[in-house]
Amino acid sequence: MRLCSAPGRSRWLALLAMLLALAVAPLASNVRADEADQAFKKSCGECHGKRAISGWLRKEPDDTKRKTWLDGVLSKHYPPSAEDRALIIRHIADQKK
Repeated sequence: MRLCSAPGRSRWLALLAMLLALAVAPLASNVRADEADQAFKKSCGECHGKRAISGWLRKEPDDTKRKTWLDGVLSKHYPPSAEDRALIIRHIADQKK
């Protein structure tokens, strides 16, 4: 006797995969936030602290424009790797939350 038909089993597996992804997503997000914080501290934190970040947030309130501006600044100012640059921009964007 079969408990579940092939189409039923596929739906069940898809639901299980979706629930697993939803359960793991917050953990991955926290890891990336920690990585972003560390990248900022390593590349910027010695000279720029919370006061600088709050100034950048006030200077350009539009998220997209601020990220573009920050990417341009970071690509010339003691340039970190592209991956660290993205993490630093994320760290700064997260400060307003």
